[in-house]
Amino acid sequence: MGLLSKASSRDSLDEMGKALVERILRIKQGASTADTALNLLKPYTCFQAGLCLALSGNTYTSYAGAGFGIEQVAIPRKKLNLSGNGLRKAGTAEDLGLSRFGGSPVWGFPLDSRTPPGSVLLLIEDTRIPFNPETTEQILTEVSQMLIPAAEASSSGQAAEPADLKTQITRYQKSSGPFQGLILDSAGTDTEKNDFFELLAKGTESFGSVYQIGPSRYIILFPKHLDRNLIAHRITGSFHAAEVSGFTADTVQGAMDSIQPYL
Repeated sequence: MGLLSKASSRDSLDEMGKALVERILRIKQGASTADTALNLLKPYTCFQAGLCLALSGNTYTSYAGAGFGIEQVAIPRKKLNLSGNGLRKAGTAEDLGLSRFGGSPVWGFPLDSRTPPGSVLLLIEDTRIPFNPETTEQILTEVSQMLIPAAEASSSGQAAEPADLKTQITRYQKSSGPFQGLILDSAGTDTEKNDFFELLAKGTESFGSVYQIGPSRYIILFPKHLDRNLIAHRITGSFHAAEVSGFTADTVQGAMDSIQPYL
């Protein structure tokens, strides 16, 4: 378990902490979202360096960082035991092969609920400055969706697992507010799967986000105020994909309930 026995509450943060959370949740989604979030976190939480790492095979490889320059870091999975929830000690920098930081304590935070985690955050303490793990955990719990890999799973044209899809939708809601969705099926098109995803993502990037939810099924999320019928007409006409369903959702769970029958 992490340091907090109950879910963190934004109300328990000081005004600077609340403002920081709001600022991070407003970051525009993209390839540099996690980097931007880490650099905003660094002055407030007083860590020396931070890394977001994604699991591939038996190795965690960095995809975002603060305090590391352009260096990419790889850490064997067996050195990180971060399954579960919350912030916890992960050893020292030297233990993890980060020798430039010597024996500085390292804190770890899983960014998803998988076992082992598909992505994790590591924070290296600056021993010259007091580090408050309780407050840091509260903030990370609020903004963790902004630290996961950009368009995780679906960006590669691979169908997202339900838990990953829920993570993506949570991230979208936090940055965009109430939303609606359009579910498409590309089975009747002549376009290769990966090419179709790339074309659809490029064609909708000005107003929405695309995720793959099945071998030939995709979901487009976009703001609630837009005309879904008009978007559906233009998308199906341009990409020759079939409209499977559409929905409006005020909550992440509401969206998942609407999507579940089509997974």
